[in-house]
Amino acid sequence: MVKQATKETTVATKQRGKVETADTYLGLASKILTIVAALTTLFVWLYSTFYFGSVEIRPDKDVSSLNVTLFDERGIETVYHTEKLKVAPGRYQIIVESDGKLPTKARATVRFNGTTIVPYSVIDKPTPAETPVAEESPKDSRKWWQIWKRN
Repeated sequence: MVKQATKETTVATKQRGKVETADTYLGLASKILTIVAALTTLFVWLYSTFYFGSVEIRPDKDVSSLNVTLFDERGIETVYHTEKLKVAPGRYQIIVESDGKLPTKARATVRFNGTTIVPYSVIDKPTPAETPVAEESPKDSRKWWQIWKRN
């Protein structure tokens, strides 16, 4: 048996320069940043679309129109004109009024994917009692610096 000598040739690989290495790293960083931005956008969209709770206002009498004002913990005011609301979970101060009746205040805690029922008792505005109109005396018509002025 005769052994044949094989000639191995080694080809020197060209060293990558600093510019090519930086280009590779920056390309990888930009791709990762793009993926993170897309995932963040998706998360924010899902959160704003599906993260809510329901508030239902139940008046004790029939009303034709309803005005519901919500104040959240930060003091942001939101006005609704319906009995059923979809809001973000949290604590709310609610002011309900209808058809020129007295407004009613309530507090409610809205939970994720739950329904909070707020009872509303409709209270009529009191009729103003007829008070006699007091006649103005001349003493009441003078100013404070007119102490010398007599009736």
